Amino acid sequence: MAFEASIISLHTNRKRMSYLHPEVMIEVEDVIFYLHKIPLITRSPILRNLIHAHSTEESDTCAFALDGFPGGARSFELVVKFCYGRKIELTSVNVVPLLCAAFYLHMTEKYSKDNLIAQTEIFFSNKVLPSWTESIEALVSCEDVFNQAEELGFISRCLDSVAEYMMKNCELSYPEKELLWSEIRCMSLTHLELTESSTSCWWFDDLCSLSIDLFRRLTCVMEEKGHDPLFIFNVIMYYARKYNPGLDPDSSGIWSYEERFVLEQIVYMLPAEKGVTSTNFLLSMLSAGTMLNVSPACIYIIERRIGAQLDESTLEDLLVLVPIFGDTTYNTQVIKSIIENFVKENSHVENVPRNTAMAKLLDRYLAYVAADASLNMEMFLSLAAVVPRNARPCHDDLYRAINCFMEYHPWLSEQEKIKLCQVLDIKMMSEDACNDASENGELPFLVKLKVIFNQFLHFRRSLAGLEPNE
Repeated sequence: MAFEASIISLHTNRKRMSYLHPEVMIEVEDVIFYLHKIPLITRSPILRNLIHAHSTEESDTCAFALDGFPGGARSFELVVKFCYGRKIELTSVNVVPLLCAAFYLHMTEKYSKDNLIAQTEIFFSNKVLPSWTESIEALVSCEDVFNQAEELGFISRCLDSVAEYMMKNCELSYPEKELLWSEIRCMSLTHLELTESSTSCWWFDDLCSLSIDLFRRLTCVMEEKGHDPLFIFNVIMYYARKYNPGLDPDSSGIWSYEERFVLEQIVYMLPAEKGVTSTNFLLSMLSAGTMLNVSPACIYIIERRIGAQLDESTLEDLLVLVPIFGDTTYNTQVIKSIIENFVKENSHVENVPRNTAMAKLLDRYLAYVAADASLNMEMFLSLAAVVPRNARPCHDDLYRAINCFMEYHPWLSEQEKIKLCQVLDIKMMSEDACNDASENGELPFLVKLKVIFNQFLHFRRSLAGLEPNE
């Protein structure tokens, strides 16, 4: 008996094939299968009961539908082939849906020897799980049968396999240094080099085929198995560039619910250890999260994490870019907001070294972004004033930042330069900085007079043998 004569091919035109008088008509996903009773009832108690329930004495044909069948018509076709004794080709793509279908139909060894569950399980355990590529493909296929695959444990088994592989082989392609988010978001997938010892880190690319839900589950498994948090962070950051939520310079400015969801999930799955997730990445997430209007809880988490490590951050961490009218500029607004929160969180604690480190970092940041012609004076001044006065025991770095701003904004008027220098406390500048300022042609005349007077005070203190601040 030819199989093709017993089952309709997978087309939706429902053209009937009624050779050899099929007695059962089963509909799965708008596809009708014309089958025979004996092959089905000898392999599945569920099909046996359905056929019995829908059979009548008035008709020699029974008909019913299998709504919500795992894997749909394609999986059911494989089930039917197996029931008819035909050889089925198992792959990493169809094995999980087929296993879910077999469990759905209770095709166990207890009901029939060498039944579908046992044969398919052997392939899954011996061929799919030991292979990185096939485990990834099987994971992707779980999306179509997510609930059943989750309940039956196939998702967990695939995730364990992938995490174990990375545990054993990640040293072959471990990034030599922490990846900068700014580098990731500006590079194409093929040009992102994670390490010279690996030609492509192809398995990083494979992970990008997972949905955000499965990828989040994977990072949890990696953490449970003791993966290096820095390694987990780099994997998350590489995956994040797939979606680039809210950070694409070419974006039209219209963002979807999916992008908001992805960004929130990325934030929640970042390693909790302090200093592992770069401040630059967190700031990028904060900037994008604000644009995408993510939940207040997500914003709060990002801000708290940045504040916890801001005093240990570097200048490069703060250089977050934001697209503006087809160009990019530094996101000074988000930096200002973060430092304000940092100061607020530490206002009740006498932690002068921490505040001083923050002020020094801020002044270096001001000197760097001063070269941005689009940075206006009001933002520069508000940034300079965001840290408390006692956080700057010396104003030399602030002077250099102001000098850089005037140099790259030559159109400033005399009055604007005077206003710019009001944030500067000349009495807290060193003798070397005062000497430089006295010869600085960019400074307003009134400011230079104050500098010269301060030099005179330095001179008097040195004659009296006093310390500069005495």
